[in-house]
Amino acid sequence: MSESDARAFEELNLRFGQTLQLQTDPEAERLDCVLLGCLPGETVILSFTDGEVPVLEEGQQVFVRALTANGVAVFSTRVLFLSEMPLFQVYLDYPATVKYREVRNNTRVEVVLPVLASSLEDQSLSGIAGKVSDLSLGGAQVMLYEDIGEPGDSIQIKTKLRVAGIHRITVLEAIVRRKRVVDGGWAYGLEFERTEEEELLIMFGFIYQMMVSGSAQTVS
Repeated sequence: MSESDARAFEELNLRFGQTLQLQTDPEAERLDCVLLGCLPGETVILSFTDGEVPVLEEGQQVFVRALTANGVAVFSTRVLFLSEMPLFQVYLDYPATVKYREVRNNTRVEVVLPVLASSLEDQSLSGIAGKVSDLSLGGAQVMLYEDIGEPGDSIQIKTKLRVAGIHRITVLEAIVRRKRVVDGGWAYGLEFERTEEEELLIMFGFIYQMMVSGSAQTVS
């Protein structure tokens, strides 16, 4: 996991109407809910808008996740009160602190994504197939079925990232920093360079999703 730090709930600066995720236990399905409001030190008020309402009881422990501008916040709390008028509302005990994980350049996610790589040094080395095994905002680990170059060479990789249910083709330029022979091909440690804003936002969203699912790690 990426490193977490403790923060006050109000430091998250969440918006009323923002979508959060609630679980009845850490392994349960994550259900989307909406932040209706809060009374600092007293309660956080949520509602469910898609018709899927979990079975909850007053006093029950629940887990809430929230996305912020820079990371993911997670906290556990208890149900204080349930109301069905004028709509279903859940009043949660106001959390003293929340665990916060920031998306940094060294926050990586473990993945298995198909990739096509092309050398920017040698035009004859184009469209080499392989797979991405981990991804961060700053770089990636890829395995290619053909040799594409040496440390210091520049390459381009193309992969498909699923963000918010939409598959997006992402093209990135990178410098080879490490290379080693592995079963079935060559493994390369890549450092991204000249990342366009659109690609950076796509990767940011993808890493966000993986952090929410608990798949993020920190590269030492």
